[in-house]
Amino acid sequence: LNLRTHQLAQIFTDVFSRHSFNRYRSNKVPEVALAKTQGFQKNIWKFLQQSGDRVNNPWFKQLLFRPHETIPSIWTCCPLSVDVLPEPLRSRAVAEGLPKSRTQRSDGTP
Repeated sequence: LNLRTHQLAQIFTDVFSRHSFNRYRSNKVPEVALAKTQGFQKNIWKFLQQSGDRVNNPWFKQLLFRPHETIPSIWTCCPLSVDVLPEPLRSRAVAEGLPKSRTQRSDGTP
């Protein structure tokens, strides 16, 4: 989850830390913690380099929520792939040959 402002992160933390989900019987208690990788671009790159093509079914891919191109108050959701990245990330990913195949060696050969 990539929260874009400190205020959103604080609200999310306040709501979900130690929250009890009543739909399922469980003693588990959620805890909000900072991710090791911080920032949209760094997370995108990490995903594309490590496992970008591991999952082929779009229903099981990570999701990217982004503002609509012409109506910023409307957000769209799509499976994360190079095709849906905003520019200039899309061009950079294509130039670097991302996503890397899990079977592809560092020299680019299968």
